[in-house]
Amino acid sequence: MTPLEQGRIARRRRWSLLPRRHAQNWEIYASLLFLFFYFTGAPHASAAGIAASVLAALVFLALYFASYWVPPSLAAAPIAAIALLGTLLLGAHPGASVFLCYAASLACYLFPLRYGVACAVAVLAVFLLRAGAAGYPQTYLAMNSLVIVAVAAIYLQARRSALITERLHLREAELASIHRASERRRIAHDLHDQLAQKLVVISLKADLARRQPGAADQGLAEIGEAARDTLATVRRVVSGYSARAFVEDLRQAEELLRLSGVEPVIDAQLPDSLTERQECFLALIMGEAVTNVVRHARAKSCRIHVQAEAGQLVLEVADDGRGSARYEGFGTDGMRERAAEIGGALEIRRERGTRVILRLPL
Repeated sequence: MTPLEQGRIARRRRWSLLPRRHAQNWEIYASLLFLFFYFTGAPHASAAGIAASVLAALVFLALYFASYWVPPSLAAAPIAAIALLGTLLLGAHPGASVFLCYAASLACYLFPLRYGVACAVAVLAVFLLRAGAAGYPQTYLAMNSLVIVAVAAIYLQARRSALITERLHLREAELASIHRASERRRIAHDLHDQLAQKLVVISLKADLARRQPGAADQGLAEIGEAARDTLATVRRVVSGYSARAFVEDLRQAEELLRLSGVEPVIDAQLPDSLTERQECFLALIMGEAVTNVVRHARAKSCRIHVQAEAGQLVLEVADDGRGSARYEGFGTDGMRERAAEIGGALEIRRERGTRVILRLPL
């Protein structure tokens, strides 16, 4: 969003008649149509009378919109002023009963439910006493009492809508926060799992080139290629999950094992029914398991077995190393979370080495 657009939005908010939490409630604006009854109930049409009616309406509108901008504890002041305005004018102005109607309705909308209803009943009682003392007919009392009750009910519904809207906004903000936290955790797991493997490869290639000076040029070229591959991995992690060919990851795992002096034993048969997301997560879990073998196991051989059996896909990464306790940590937590995301279950056994077993229903 450009600064110009932000400025326009700020200006629109600055000149809004209602605060944001009330702006979407059309009932608040629709109820202002009852001001028509205020002007039609004017006692005479002289210039002075019209001016007084317009001035009273403007004062009412100022108090009406001000009550929405202040906290509920302070809204009692403008609401009481509206009720007082209606009470003072009612003796000579039959249409002034509309102001009492708005006072009752605002109380129902802005105050807690029981206090709002109590205020509305009090305003209705004041209207009946004041209008009865002024000698208005029974039909006037009945009609205006009905209007006060009806508009108060409209504002109660508007209050309910405002509460629902506010809860939805809070829920959206909560979901957005959860999504951001989940995305940060995903990036952290991917950087840990994938970059660790790539950096181990670079480190091993550098050691190999240092031990074999005659092959330094080839070693440097391989290190450069591995660095470019690592950069591509970082970009893929930042942009989100993308299609990953399990066969390619399997080839990289085999190369990593050989570079670290571990003999790879590969037995992988991937079923055609595997989805792209399952294949992606399968590759990530296998990569982290192989990286742990290279870094912690001190193994001589590592077996990677993938096969569909009894309606399940089974991935097993087993080594003949020492089964270090350091194996547990952030990486294994990530493997378990990924397994759960695709409906699988991860098991880690230490039996003359370490066995990582993933069972995924097909």
